[in-house]
Amino acid sequence: MDFCHYSCLCHYLNKSRYLIILKLIYADKILLEKVLFPFEEWYFDAPVEAHVELWSNGLSGAELLDRFEAGSLANAL
Repeated sequence: MDFCHYSCLCHYLNKSRYLIILKLIYADKILLEKVLFPFEEWYFDAPVEAHVELWSNGLSGAELLDRFEAGSLANAL
């Protein structure tokens, strides 16, 4: 697997009252997956080109809530 040589420190805060699953994806591979409890914050290192997906449990199973570039979380620091 090819890894990016450039990375950024990212920060995410689960502002919801529900568990969410944060997935970090780079080159169509899941680099990491983290379950975040309500109001839990998490710092992680991510390749600049990676993207983040937020998942939750919906009525019909797993549900994609949001998808965005990992770099947008680096600007929040």
